[in-house]
Amino acid sequence: MKAIIVGQDMELMEPLAARLTEAGLTVIIAENGSSALAALSKSNAQFVVADSDLLIEHNLAHELMKRSPLVRLVGFSAQPSLPGLIEALISGLVDYFPRTPACLEAVTDLIISEGQRLARWRDLLITADPAAGNEKPAV
Repeated sequence: MKAIIVGQDMELMEPLAARLTEAGLTVIIAENGSSALAALSKSNAQFVVADSDLLIEHNLAHELMKRSPLVRLVGFSAQPSLPGLIEALISGLVDYFPRTPACLEAVTDLIISEGQRLARWRDLLITADPAAGNEKPAV
């Protein structure tokens, strides 16, 4: 699994990248929207983590979804709010977290959990065997 982390906040990006790498993901750090789009087209990442303002206001979420409709967008917000959450969901973000070091564990857990779910579905589709996806066969 691959994740792209977009932004210039190294205090947040570096620990998140370290956590995800430790969990077995390939992590690509992109400084801005253009480099994130280029990285997505080259790497076919499953996750993009970025500041929600960048994803929403700069229309990056739309461009990422257009190029890779199955990518999971995870947004951080410096000032999380209910209207911000609604705008994030409308823009295609699936997850929305406060941009704080305390939320890094939650973001890491979410990405690992979602990666495991995607791997089960991939295995199920490739083998056509429900047991491969840890699903019980229908009786």
